[in-house]
Amino acid sequence: MGDREQYVEIRTTVSKVVKSSNKKILSGVPQGSVLGPLLFTMYINDLPNFISSVVDIVMYPDDCALVISAENEAALESKLVQVVKLSSHWFKRNNLKNNLTKSFLMHIRTNHLTKNMWNLMLQEESVKDLTVINDVKFSGVYLDCHLSWNKHVNELVLKLKKDIFFMRK
Repeated sequence: MGDREQYVEIRTTVSKVVKSSNKKILSGVPQGSVLGPLLFTMYINDLPNFISSVVDIVMYPDDCALVISAENEAALESKLVQVVKLSSHWFKRNNLKNNLTKSFLMHIRTNHLTKNMWNLMLQEESVKDLTVINDVKFSGVYLDCHLSWNKHVNELVLKLKKDIFFMRK
């Protein structure tokens, strides 16, 4: 996996191409390769060792979900901060950057709990950049904060309507 380089190429017009200089790739897994998912899984395989005492982790070749549970809001906030700090340390140690634009926080709750508690939790410096969401597509399934199937069913119905429309043409 050594001796790899990358460059950026931009086609400004049909005949004009602008290309950056080559840069050596010092770490990482090549995207789009057959072995890419396996190599990436091997690369991040020790992540659970760093955070499993605080969180349950669900890993897929191209995705990862951290499940944090606690008895009360204060304990939940404490665990969230601890997980963010531990995972940030792991990323730094492995020459990776945690892309916070792809990292989300979803509070799975019953209807009687409110969203207001997240305003308090996100004041902590290490977690304030996390985006709070109400639903997410994870491994092909839409999950929402109430664990209902509404979002998933609605998305499937929309997709099926589009497919039926194109089949009728």
